[in-house]
Amino acid sequence: MGGLGLKLFSIPARPRPAGGLGVRGARHTSGQRGGVVGWVGVEGAKRCTTGQWYNQQMTKLTAIDEINRLLDDAGKETTNTSMRLPVALRDAAGIAVAQLGAAPSTTALASAALRTTLEAIVMQAALDAHYAEHPEARPSLADLALAAAELDDNPLAQTPELLHQAAEQVGRRHPDANADDVLLWAEALASVA
Repeated sequence: MGGLGLKLFSIPARPRPAGGLGVRGARHTSGQRGGVVGWVGVEGAKRCTTGQWYNQQMTKLTAIDEINRLLDDAGKETTNTSMRLPVALRDAAGIAVAQLGAAPSTTALASAALRTTLEAIVMQAALDAHYAEHPEARPSLADLALAAAELDDNPLAQTPELLHQAAEQVGRRHPDANADDVLLWAEALASVA
């Protein structure tokens, strides 16, 4: 392909032989969808990747539904995967498991963290889709600041007019401001009043 001297090869998916590497030395797990796809260099060096079945085009709402379906799946089927992690992150996870009892294993810890992250991504994507369809439903910066103050039992929750003033002032100068920015500015306004 081009001046790189590479050509694409594709091998149909087959079950992985017991105790060894899969098709033509490429790692492949029998539960994976699709075949092994990779690049073969002129010198014969290989860099193989598994065909990414999850890269199929779908709408955001379909993706949200599919992720939720997968997260709700009560099955115990597992797959062997390989991820490159920073050594320090791996070591920190090992210490958290062994010394702090954070999870039964580092695999369980990583799975729980991945699940929590995916759930947060799905919630945010669903909210974004809802706000795209119903922009009038999006809370204002002042509404978000008031909700944050109420959740934190912040005394500013008792002064919604001050929060609205602070949100207006902060939003004018900092369009990407968040509720914490408003609360900080409202605190400053309250201290000089």
